Amino acid sequence: MAPQGRVNLLPVSLAGILAILLLVDEGRVWAAQSPRDSSPFTIEAAARVVLQDLWRESIEAKEERVACIAGHAHRDSIFHIIRAEPVHSDRADSLRVSPGSSLGLCGPPEWAGTAHTHIATVHGQPSVTLSQNDRAVMASWRARWRVEGVFCVLYTEVMAYCEYGSVLNGDAPYAEERED
Repeated sequence: MAPQGRVNLLPVSLAGILAILLLVDEGRVWAAQSPRDSSPFTIEAAARVVLQDLWRESIEAKEERVACIAGHAHRDSIFHIIRAEPVHSDRADSLRVSPGSSLGLCGPPEWAGTAHTHIATVHGQPSVTLSQNDRAVMASWRARWRVEGVFCVLYTEVMAYCEYGSVLNGDAPYAEERED
């Protein structure tokens, strides 16, 4: 208990102080960056068009879809997805798409991994991360090609969740939000 007349200050970590200082600049309080602003993934225009079409096709067919994605890591701090190409699969439903075609077609040196749609929802909410089945496919991809890969799930018409090995993960916008 603090003596009478004194204020008992809670211990504050250096990281906490730095966070506050970064948000306050010349008397202005800045909002923290959103995942959209601070994503470790960038998706360039050529890939965005393909991924937007993949999402629309998936919604219309009520089946998951998959695409090969190409790109490169930059100093283990950001991954640039530069292009994408849909992969045809005979076996797909609203919960999964067969990985056979993508495992054979989406390998190096041309491709860095895969993206697929998650159109099924869980209690009305999008499934925003990679499932156990997705992780099994990722492990098979890595075992086959013997390199790290980038894997994304498109979980809304504008957002994807991506992982690059154990180095990077996060949400990445692949389309602009529409204002209705």
